[in-house]
Amino acid sequence: PATRVEHHGVMLSPNKNTLELHGTDSATIAQALVQVAVPAGFSQVVLPRDFAEQIVSQSPEGVKLYVLEDCLIAEGDGITFYSNLLDVSGADDMGAIVDRQIDDQPKRLSLPPGLDAALSRAAILAGKEEPVVSISLKGGNFTVFGDYALGTLDESLKLEGKMPDAKLRIKAELLKRVLPYVEHFSMNESCLILMGDPGFTYVMVSL
Repeated sequence: PATRVEHHGVMLSPNKNTLELHGTDSATIAQALVQVAVPAGFSQVVLPRDFAEQIVSQSPEGVKLYVLEDCLIAEGDGITFYSNLLDVSGADDMGAIVDRQIDDQPKRLSLPPGLDAALSRAAILAGKEEPVVSISLKGGNFTVFGDYALGTLDESLKLEGKMPDAKLRIKAELLKRVLPYVEHFSMNESCLILMGDPGFTYVMVSL
């Protein structure tokens, strides 16, 4: 049977003068590429989610990260964080997974105006349910559909161009949360890929 990668953290992978950051919950993969001088000897490491969130919230100006044999240390301005070191031997190459999905996609287009509002309406109509939407491409239209306890959502948004017909079922909240950071998308029958600059890619697989 098919399997999906899942880890609740941020994977850091060096690639020449680029540091690749990946996070996944099996339904989505987020990729960010950072141009930085990667120290010699630095290898792949996963920052546990709580550890990564502490760094972002309590030391937004940045930290110096130390990877020791048995722990992680992040040293910020007046604050230091510690974490266990997770075993990443045998971990999937997240960058390769994202690249394969991009290679299978048709051309990219700008996201249609009104998508954020349509997803908000889906959440309202779903009431206490988790809003799941069907998104489809046909001709030059991007359609968002959902049938919920409080009503039906059926909105057709105009695209700047055309892609091959495709249809996916996704969680509305997972799409809505990333919209502020992306401008373009591509889609086929297996996944939706959203892209922002610089180097940010968000992959959503169909439910």
